[in-house]
Amino acid sequence: MDFLKFGFQTGKVILPGIDLEVTLPSNRFFRNDGIVDNLREHTDKIYRDMGISLDHAHNLDSGYAASNHLLDNSGNIASVIYIQDFSKYDNLFNYGHESTHAAHILGLEKQFCGMLKHEGFSLDPFIRFKDREVIADIGGVIALYKKFGEEIFDYKLFDSKLIYLQRELFASKRRGIGYYINSVIRSLY
Repeated sequence: MDFLKFGFQTGKVILPGIDLEVTLPSNRFFRNDGIVDNLREHTDKIYRDMGISLDHAHNLDSGYAASNHLLDNSGNIASVIYIQDFSKYDNLFNYGHESTHAAHILGLEKQFCGMLKHEGFSLDPFIRFKDREVIADIGGVIALYKKFGEEIFDYKLFDSKLIYLQRELFASKRRGIGYYINSVIRSLY
């Protein structure tokens, strides 16, 4: 499938929210559709426009934002993200979350972890967590952190799960890799 014909990009792209600039190989594609009115209708439109049956779709739709990952018979992989408009804080979190899904499906885990390291975090969410949604939530927290620093709690977005993730992320920054490795080992037992 010619993903470029449908507005996807390859080569240099920036994943929104986390502001991760990457260079995609020629068989990986990304598209950011931004803010949409209705996630389900937009998902249907994407697949209809591309002539793909929704039965073959891999759609991650949280009700706030969506990532759609498209595969073709030639080994090409594409990811498109879009969100609904709530507030600038929720939107930023959702962009970070969906961009992390995109990073994962496009094979950019190493670049994502490099971005975390650049920000001073030693956490590797792809090793630490098994749940893709938890890993993507780390991306949402990072998006807020990159914009607001450690005052991200001031915005009252966090439920208990996100507070835990934020604390785990910041613990990896303060205590360094040794602490983090020990906490991972302890969690295995």
